[in-house]
Amino acid sequence: KRTIASEVPIYSNRIHVSEAYSLKGIILVNLDNHKDGLEFAKKGCKLSFSSGFCWHILGLVYKAKNNHDEALKSFKSSLRNDPNNTTVMKDLCNSAIQVFDLMTNFEWRRRMLLIRPASLLNWVYFYASLLLLKSKLAEEIDDVLRSLFDDRCDIFFAEYSAASLRSFNPQQALSINTIR
Repeated sequence: KRTIASEVPIYSNRIHVSEAYSLKGIILVNLDNHKDGLEFAKKGCKLSFSSGFCWHILGLVYKAKNNHDEALKSFKSSLRNDPNNTTVMKDLCNSAIQVFDLMTNFEWRRRMLLIRPASLLNWVYFYASLLLLKSKLAEEIDDVLRSLFDDRCDIFFAEYSAASLRSFNPQQALSINTIR
C-alpha cells in the first residue's frame, strides 16, 4: 500500500510515465490484483511501444497469470527493442518450455550462448535444449562437458565446485558449432 501511495511523485515528474505504469502493474499483480495490474501494464506499453522494459513487465504479468502464450509475445516484443537483454531471454525460454515450444527455447538459448559463451550455465541450458530436441549435437556437447569435468560428476545433479568452474574452457566447447 505504501508503494502505491508513493507513485504520485513519479507521475508528477512525467519523465518516464510508461515505465511507471508498468511498474504499478507488476506491483498490483504481486498484490493479487491481476485485473488492474494487467490494465496498467498494457497502458505502459501503449504509451511507449519502443520500451523493452514495458514489454518485459507485460510479459511478467502474463506469466504470473500462467498465460505463457501471451507472455512469449510480450517477451519477443521486448527483445525487438532490446535484443541483447539476457534477462528477457531467460524469461522467454522459461515460458517457451511451459508451452512446449522447444524450437523457440533452443533458438534463444543459442543466442544467449553467443552473447555470453563463458557462462557455464548457458552451456548447461543449451545442452538441455538440445536434449529436448534429441539432437546429435547434444551427444557431442555431453562429451566435451564431461571431459571438462573429468567424468567426476553428472552435469545436472552434482553441485559444481569452484575449482571445476574455474577450469571451464569455453573455447574448447565453442569448437562444436554445427547442428546435425
